[in-house]
Amino acid sequence: ISPFQSVPPGAAILLTVLAINVLGDFLQGLVVGNQRSGEGTVLDGVRVQRTPDAAPVPAGAALVVDTLDVAYRGRSGTMARAVDGATLHIGRGEVLAVVGESGCGKSSLGLGIAGLLAPPATMQARSIRLVTDDGDYELADLDPRDTSWRRQVAVIFQEPAASLNPVHSVGHHLRRALRQRGVEQARRDEHAERLLGQVHIADAPDVMRRYPHQLSGGM
Repeated sequence: ISPFQSVPPGAAILLTVLAINVLGDFLQGLVVGNQRSGEGTVLDGVRVQRTPDAAPVPAGAALVVDTLDVAYRGRSGTMARAVDGATLHIGRGEVLAVVGESGCGKSSLGLGIAGLLAPPATMQARSIRLVTDDGDYELADLDPRDTSWRRQVAVIFQEPAASLNPVHSVGHHLRRALRQRGVEQARRDEHAERLLGQVHIADAPDVMRRYPHQLSGGM
C-alpha cells in the first residue's frame, strides 16, 4: 500500500553498512601503517632487507632467489619462522615443484617472491632477481610504488571463491587482465577464449558468461 515506507529504513541500513566498512578500512590502515614504519625497502608493507653479497645471476635464469627468510611476529613479540634461507634458481621454460606438508611455508615462499606478504610478516633476502624480456629486476631493491614488474609475476591461489570477485563474470576477470597487458578491446574476448582453450576448458564462450561460483574449484 505504501512502498515508500521501506525506503527510509533501507537507506539507513545502506548508510550504516557503508559507514562500518569505511571505519574498518580506516582502522586497518592505522594498524597496518604502524607495522609498516621503519627503515628499509618495502614490498606491499613488508620490510625487506637485502645483503650486498648476493651471488651473480646464472645464464639462462628466469628467477633467482638467494637466502629468502620469512617470519611472522606474534602478539607477544615472538617470531615464528616460516621460510628459512630458501635459495632456488629457475631457468627459462623450467617448472619447479615445491612439496611439503601444510604449514611448512610453501605459500609464504610464493607470496614473498611475488611481494604479496602483509604485516605482521617480515622478510629478508640476499637477492630476489627476476629476469624478463622487459628487463632485469632486483625485487628487494624496488620502490614499493614501482609496479612495472608485476605483469611478469602471477600467483594463482588455491581458494578461487575467495580470490575472485563474485559479482563479475569469468569473462570480466579475463578481459580486465588482458586490458592490463595492453590487449586491444576488440581482441579481448577472442584472446580470453583462446586462453581457456589452452587449459582445456570446453565451451569457452559459455564459461565466459558464468560467474566464479558456477565453476568447479579446479576450473
